This record gives sequence, structure tokens and C-alpha cells, in this order.
Amino acid sequence: MVGTPFCRFIDTISLASEFEPSLAHKRILDFIAAKTTSKAPYLSDTLASGLDLLGIESLYSHQAKGLKLVKSGKNIVVVTHTASGKSMMFNLPVLKSLSQSS
Repeated sequence: MVGTPFCRFIDTISLASEFEPSLAHKRILDFIAAKTTSKAPYLSDTLASGLDLLGIESLYSHQAKGLKLVKSGKNIVVVTHTASGKSMMFNLPVLKSLSQSS
């Protein structure tokens, strides 16, 4: 990833004086293979069945950990690669809340 256009872009803005006050930390992460886990402990039967209908058989480990933290009342920030389930991670607690309020 070092030397890619994205890295050059980040290097450029991190050195620009107008962005310096806004940039708290910069780090390039190494590639890590995806790890999955069962969705059963983290979702209601209804939500799990809905995911089954969409062909989603498991959760990524960061999704499971995030759902566990949200369930315990924590506020979280999820940062991960494109197409790794961030939107689903956000929407599952919303759907759970909506299903409990009706």
C-alpha cells in the first residue's frame, strides 16, 4: 500500500498546514485476512433469519465484537476496509431497536 496514490494523498494532506489541526493520527495497517464467526449469539432469531434470506451465513469478527459492545451500551467507531460490513454493522442495532419497538 505504501506508494499508492491513496498513500501519497494522505501524506500530502498530513503535511499541509491547513489540515494539521484536524489530523490526530496517521498509521498504515498491514493486511489481515478476514475472520468470521457465528451470528447466533449476537442477533435475534428474526434478524438472523433475515440475513439467511440474503445469503449472509456469518458475521465478520469485527461485526460480532461491535454488536457485542453496542448491546452492552457502548458507543463505537468501526474502521475497516471497503465491503467489510460497516453498513450492516451500523444497521443491525437500528433494525433490532425498530423490531423491539413495534
